[in-house]
Amino acid sequence: MVGEPGTPQLTHTAVSRAPAPRDRRARVRRVGRPLLAALLIGGWLAWATVTYVTQAREVSVKQFTTDLEAGDIVAFRAVSNVRGGYGRWAEDPIDYDIPATDASGRLLPPVEDAGSITVMYWTDNPIGRIRIVDDYSVPVEERIAALHQADVPPNTALDGPSDAGQAVALALGLVTLLAIIGGPVPTRGTRWFWFWVLGLLWGWGVVAYAVGELLRPRAPEAVGAESGAVPRRRRWSGWEGFAVQLVVGILGGLAAAEVSRLTGGVVIPRP
Repeated sequence: MVGEPGTPQLTHTAVSRAPAPRDRRARVRRVGRPLLAALLIGGWLAWATVTYVTQAREVSVKQFTTDLEAGDIVAFRAVSNVRGGYGRWAEDPIDYDIPATDASGRLLPPVEDAGSITVMYWTDNPIGRIRIVDDYSVPVEERIAALHQADVPPNTALDGPSDAGQAVALALGLVTLLAIIGGPVPTRGTRWFWFWVLGLLWGWGVVAYAVGELLRPRAPEAVGAESGAVPRRRRWSGWEGFAVQLVVGILGGLAAAEVSRLTGGVVIPRP
């Protein structure tokens, strides 16, 4: 009988087992995805803030007149051949040439390609401090004369448009690309889809990837998806990603350019 002296007793000892590899991977995903999403969104916010504050503005004549009458202009310089910079998500910095001028900022003859010369000026406004008049209908000498009349000195030492945002954009784009290539299996679009979407205007692709794939991924339906299998639910393809970049890029750029024009070019920078 159980309990009698000399009778062997059967005991049950709890054996602790290490978490299965699949459980560890699931735990890493639950923690890693939100952390990576926070890193990407935080990086995008940093880039957007730096770019919005430092990006040179192409402004209307009305805005130039407003700044001049308010006494906000602290220096100016004649520039020519203004063109978009090398930024991928925004034209930052704007590129230009500097025609020959004298000590007072007036153009020196012979003036070549006068139709492409305009005024770049510096304000004491911390947002969009550098501005370029996006109008060539009036000879630039008339605007320079108006600046002299307001006792605005020519630029002799102030820096040109900043490219601070590009360093942040380069690092952020590289981290996002590495996450797309080597990170978790995407559930909403293929890796090629996100590769194309990454190039969207103003870095919207970074935010879309962070939210759609890291914070709110689709629940995988395939057995063994934890080990890297592709979910069975149809995902957006690379061709669809290319179409998204093309359509959203064109329509978004046109809409942003129109809003920029209506606001004088300061509140919303031209994309």
